[in-house]
Amino acid sequence: MRKISSYLYPNRIELLADLAGFTTEYTNVYQRTVKIYQGVDNVLEFDIKNADQKRIELLTSPKVTGIEMNVMDASGNALPNSPYTVTPHATLKGIATVVIPDADTADLDEQFLRYSVTATDADGNTIPLYA
Repeated sequence: MRKISSYLYPNRIELLADLAGFTTEYTNVYQRTVKIYQGVDNVLEFDIKNADQKRIELLTSPKVTGIEMNVMDASGNALPNSPYTVTPHATLKGIATVVIPDADTADLDEQFLRYSVTATDADGNTIPLYA
């Protein structure tokens, strides 16, 4: 009998928020490629931290009121329903998820996509989140 092992890695992306104007750490060495697939709804999970590497309270924080993810194809065109709304997790501090529906990736060829994640605060100012 042949046994085939497979592993499902979560698509968790660590994001750093510049909330107080502090210098954020550049962690490009530790980034990995995030893969999204056609034929399924892709769920991406974000671990949002501040400059001190501590998770931010997303549900009750006055500094972060809304988070959006914008996904663009290789030619710079946004996906059909982009930007996507990022939903904070109900019980886990600093964790948020976004779903990229199957219909948005159905007409794409195999390519590298680019994304950006931004948050807004109570005053309507845009806060960039760095991957």
